[in-house]
Amino acid sequence: ISLSRSIFSNDPVLNYQSTKIVLNSYLDDIHKIAKDEPLISPAYAHDLYFSHFPNTMIIAGDVDPLLDDSTFLYKRLFEAGAPVSLSIFRALPHGFLNMPSDFPNAIKAIEAGANFMLHAAHSYRQETQ
Repeated sequence: ISLSRSIFSNDPVLNYQSTKIVLNSYLDDIHKIAKDEPLISPAYAHDLYFSHFPNTMIIAGDVDPLLDDSTFLYKRLFEAGAPVSLSIFRALPHGFLNMPSDFPNAIKAIEAGANFMLHAAHSYRQETQ
């Protein structure tokens, strides 16, 4: 279990109890191999896979139980030479995109994601013309 999962185990969306239920439902009896299985945890895929990744933006909250997972995925993509950026926003739990009225910083994160997508779409249009 990662440090962020331990520290932020009382997350309003992805708390320890809900994580355990979801993982057990999803993994069933293959729980022991799940940590290193790329079809379950894409962050463990072969480097070649990551080197072909498209331009990627990872957005996370600094109190998200999956913060360590986000930074690990960022590191894997970066080391493989994929175009990747990581933005971590203060005081945002897991699932903050669904609760922008509850978390003022969520609007900033949503705007950052929207700007990234607009820029990516614009770049794609220019490349295909």
